[in-house]
Amino acid sequence: MSRLIARARLAGKILRFVPFLRLAALNGSIVRGVENKQSDIDILIIARAGRLYTCRAFAAAFIHLTGWRRHGKKVAGRLCLNCYLNDKSPNIFPHRKNSAKKVAKAYKYLIPLVDDGILRKFYKINRWFDDYSFKGEEHSRLLSSACFKKFPLKPKNQWIEKLFSGRLGNLVEYKLMIYQTKRIYSSATCDDELVATSDEIRLHPKKFCRSSRDTKYIFIFMVVLFSFAIGFFTGLYPARRAERVDALDVLRYE
Repeated sequence: MSRLIARARLAGKILRFVPFLRLAALNGSIVRGVENKQSDIDILIIARAGRLYTCRAFAAAFIHLTGWRRHGKKVAGRLCLNCYLNDKSPNIFPHRKNSAKKVAKAYKYLIPLVDDGILRKFYKINRWFDDYSFKGEEHSRLLSSACFKKFPLKPKNQWIEKLFSGRLGNLVEYKLMIYQTKRIYSSATCDDELVATSDEIRLHPKKFCRSSRDTKYIFIFMVVLFSFAIGFFTGLYPARRAERVDALDVLRYE
């Protein structure tokens, strides 16, 4: 239990740097106090509307760096980001009505790891949770106050969000959505609740069947991101240096 909690807390500290992320909340068996040796660490993500797939790409890449991301047959004790909603309408009611009880059981009790003020809106929209009663409310409250009383806040003025908020961001989001939805639906034969639209991503398969291509995709994304960051900062420094040189020349002539 302590190992799972430690990993969840570390995930919160990492996920707060993910651009366009508005909420990361611990859910599932750990929150209800019914975890076992095979339990993973389920985390719900709510992202800014229109940047769902960009947020997912960064979140998956950051969590993968910990070495604890759930993939393939590696399940026990792994971080599983299997549900993404948008902040405008974070409605988690399932598309299959017979799955309503299962979804309510998984998400009725949440412990925020990162919250930008969205958790209250989430519960307000998902009042249908009240139709179901499950054990675990008291445990989630005690766990939250004991281990997650002070969750990390998101840093202000993220330059990545500013960079990907315009046309470039729209293009990147579109490309990522096309690529990710294609990969998600390629494993639809073994799913239970598998949805990937511009507004939500839900990955609740009966048997986790993702291939090793996930790791390859995340590695490529991290390489591209790292290269872009280096190019951005190396280009920014000479530009500022040139501005200072120009300013000095002006002062000399004056």
